[in-house]
Amino acid sequence: MIGSTLEAPNGKGASNERVVTRHGSQHPPGVAAYIAFIVLIGASIVAIGIRIAGRGRGRDDSGNLLRERFARGEITATEYEDARRILGL
Repeated sequence: MIGSTLEAPNGKGASNERVVTRHGSQHPPGVAAYIAFIVLIGASIVAIGIRIAGRGRGRDDSGNLLRERFARGEITATEYEDARRILGL
């Protein structure tokens, strides 16, 4: 049986009888904590992957936006070159 055991007291002190207590499920509490830990690690890996993938798209978007603004005449050639240098494009 899964569970912890406690000594059952009688009127004269502890006896050799044992009482088995359950934790409300078929699995000990450590299993639920282990599963929660694995889920947390998985979610962290996914979040980091999404964040890294988003960085690459941000560079492309900033370069496209900069080219579009230059093509529309919203910024001068000097401003365009300065922005490219600052953004590392």
